[in-house]
This record gives sequence, structure tokens and C-alpha cells, in this order.
Amino acid sequence: MKSLFSRASAATLAAVSAVLGSMVCFPSIVQALSTDEIVRRLDVVPLFSVTQENGQPILVFPKQQNQPTAEPKPADGAILHFVDPEDVRAFANRVQSEAPPESRKVSLALLTLGQFYRMWTEAQNKPEMPDLVVTPSKEDVEAAIAILKQQGQSVEQFAGIPLFYAVDPQAEDAPLTLRADNREVVPFFFSKRDLQAMLDDYKQRQPDIINRAQLRVFTLDGLIEELKKATDPNSLVGSVRLIPSSSAAAFYMRAMRSNQPGQPNGQGAGQSGARPATPAPASGAAGLGGQPANR
Repeated sequence: MKSLFSRASAATLAAVSAVLGSMVCFPSIVQALSTDEIVRRLDVVPLFSVTQENGQPILVFPKQQNQPTAEPKPADGAILHFVDPEDVRAFANRVQSEAPPESRKVSLALLTLGQFYRMWTEAQNKPEMPDLVVTPSKEDVEAAIAILKQQGQSVEQFAGIPLFYAVDPQAEDAPLTLRADNREVVPFFFSKRDLQAMLDDYKQRQPDIINRAQLRVFTLDGLIEELKKATDPNSLVGSVRLIPSSSAAAFYMRAMRSNQPGQPNGQGAGQSGARPATPAPASGAAGLGGQPANR
């Protein structure tokens, strides 16, 4: 099974990972975190998908050069999940315009990144299963590429789901931290806009640090690989706090409160395809108190 956690090719991922690897210096690893612990950390991030009216997933297949002679197998397709509500709306509209009439009634499926990761992990030894794919926000992919280019990298494509954080170049690029739950955490944002908004908010209180702060980008794939190897919750990787985009978190919570998410195009139809895990996805930087500080 060729499951893809992100949409990039393996060759592109290897090239970009080589560029990104020096940006975050994780400590040496002793023992891996459990899958349950990784799922708990990922559960704060909402994902969105589109299903048929009966709850069955919608499969996407590669375009064929010639008309296929046989019905495609599920293993040849992919189930798309989105981090951006606008993207899932656009995909639903596409399904409703291109699918056969009997398949055009669709519902919004809500799940968390933790739930997706558990499904993705279990699907690795099931070759008959379709690929499970997370699609990043186009805006944030472009923002990630722009950050890399500002750092002198020659990058035209970004592999994977970008995560944004800020560093202090006068402290050997130590990530800026925030105080939350009586400990320092390193916020990794799914939205570059949300990270910039947080920095702007603190600019009046800590101008020296904020004025010299620089943005960096990592990948969700890379972070999960580090979490799979991590053991110390107080280490740098153990201190990472994922911050979903404010728009995705707000959309998710509105859908759950209404208990009738409906179609992503705004027309009510059906229930969500998955219940959220606890805790519910946070809204932007909500829950992160205190002030940025050098780690």
C-alpha cells in the first residue's frame, strides 16, 4: 500500500527535509512515545472530509490517459482530508458538479488529526485500503515556500503540511516559547497568519524579542516522526504545542455546536462522519498565556 500522509512525492520530501532538518535541533532519543500519547497531542487539530450521504467516503482516482477498461479498485484511489474549511467546501462543490446524479448528495465529515493518524497507522498493513491523504492550505504552502526563499533556499515546491514557528536569531535560533498549563511550550502554527498575529500582539510588551524574531517552517510529517521517537515530555519536541488555524477551529466548533454540520457548501444535509476526540480543537492561539521567551 502506498499511503501518503502528505501529498508530496518521496523524492521531493527527501530534498526538502534535508533543507529543514537543521532548523529544529531535537535532543537525542531514548524511548518512543506511545501511539496514544501522539494521538492525544494531535487531537487538538481539526480535519475535514466529504462523504456520500450514507457516510461512505468519496474516493479520488488518478486521471487516466485513456478510458479505463476495468472498474478501478479502492486500493487505487485516495480519501482526501483537508486542514482548510474553504478547501473542503471547494472539494464538495466539485463532487456535486462532477459526480453522477445519484452520488451528488454529500455530507461534511469532522475528525481530528489524532483520529486520522490512528486510521492512517492501522491502514499501513492493509494493502486493499485506499490512500489516506491530508491536503494543506494553498496559502500556507505558498507562505512556507516564501520563508524558505527568504532564507536563501531554492524551493519551488513544498513537501507536506507546513508548520510555522518563530526563533530568536540572537539565541542560536532558539524557538520562542509561551507559558501554558504552568509550563513553557513551543507553539507550532498551521497558519502563518495566526503566528504573525500572535507576534504582533506581543510586540508592544516585548519589542526587543519580537522585533528580531524570525519565522521558520517545519513539516507535520517531520514533527510526527520526532514524536514517534521522543520520550521526555520536557524536551523540545515534547514541548511542542500544535495550534490549528483559527478559521479551521472556529468552523469545527460551529459545526459541532449545531449538531447538523450539513454540506460544506452551506446547505444543510446529514450528520458529521466522525465524532471529535477530547480535547476539542483549540481556536488559534487560545489557551496559550504568558509571554514569548527565549528557550
